[in-house]
Order: sequence, then C-alpha cells, then structure tokens
Amino acid sequence: MGLHEKIHTQLVLDEAQNDKLHILEKSFATQKTALEIRMKKANARLSMAMQTSHEMSPEVLAAKSEYVKTLDELQTLTIEHIFAMRGLLNEEQAVRFDAIVQKSFRNIAS
Repeated sequence: MGLHEKIHTQLVLDEAQNDKLHILEKSFATQKTALEIRMKKANARLSMAMQTSHEMSPEVLAAKSEYVKTLDELQTLTIEHIFAMRGLLNEEQAVRFDAIVQKSFRNIAS
C-alpha cells in the first residue's frame, strides 16, 4: 500500500481535506509522470553513450548528469508533496501522518 492509500485509509479526513488532497495528488501525479518520462529518456541517452564510448567520456558524464539531475528533481517534488499533504492536516492527524511517512521511508531503505 502506497503513501497516498495509507493517508486515505489510516487518517480520518474531512471533506475539505479530502478535496484539497485530491487536487494535490492530481498535480503531483502529472508532474511526477513528466519527470519519469524525462528520466527514461535520459537513461536511454546514458545507455547509448555507454555503448558508443565504453568509458567515462564527456558524453557518458553528460548523460549521467542529466539523469541524476532529473532524479533529484523527482525527489524534491516528492518531498515538497509530502510537506504539502502534511499542511492540510490538523495537529493530531499530522502526528499520525509523520509516523506513516517515517515507516514508509524505513521500509524503502530496508
């Protein structure tokens, strides 16, 4: 179960919070998809550069840099989205939200 699903199932949100959360989720999904497309293209360029030069050439380094930059943008977008979701919550919900987020991050790391 992903973070969004956990928020919807483990937190009791009022109608206004749910409406705002859906708006945030839609915007996040659109931006995330665009970045994922950029990452796939950058990864393809990296693969092609590696096949062409077989060393850490300027082309490989540039393609790697492009991929890492896009990956960083995705991570930043995700963190901003987490904080935006948290901003919709009351104090009690925020405490529960923090626990859900921390557990999600620990599960990813293990």
